[in-house]
Amino acid sequence: MFAVAHKCALKPNANSKPPKRITGAALIGTKTSKHEDPTTANNILLAGLAVQSFAFIIFLALYFRFALGLIKSGLIRKKSQFTRALAAASLLVFLRTIFRLAETSQGVFGYLSSHEAYFGGLECAPMLLAVLILAVWHPGRCLPEGKRSPEVTDVQDRDSEKDVMSG
Repeated sequence: MFAVAHKCALKPNANSKPPKRITGAALIGTKTSKHEDPTTANNILLAGLAVQSFAFIIFLALYFRFALGLIKSGLIRKKSQFTRALAAASLLVFLRTIFRLAETSQGVFGYLSSHEAYFGGLECAPMLLAVLILAVWHPGRCLPEGKRSPEVTDVQDRDSEKDVMSG
């Protein structure tokens, strides 16, 4: 479900046409630079964002159901740091997606798109926080030593060898 919605909103379709969201954004730029009405282009962008938002709601519902199932089964600890970090980062990305949907629904020159504080607080800050959260609580830290891929183990071994040689 998520993959299909993502493809509709972001990826090119079988006819090699650009995705809805990108098409809408590009047309808005073209229309406004030519001093033409960007309403149709904005509606195309809005449709792409709506599909993306719907897909993200489905993802969040499935993620929380999956995480709760893991917790109830005892496969992960109730206070798993990565589970909480991924939930927080996902909710921050969703906040940004909903902001973009609200911003686009007001039109090209709407209140939200013409006030920089909203952009900084509801588009930029959530994404920066999400990246920071996932950088600090990286998923690789949750894997037990024996379960890591050979590439990760090789890099760690080389790093530890360098430490021994330089020390």
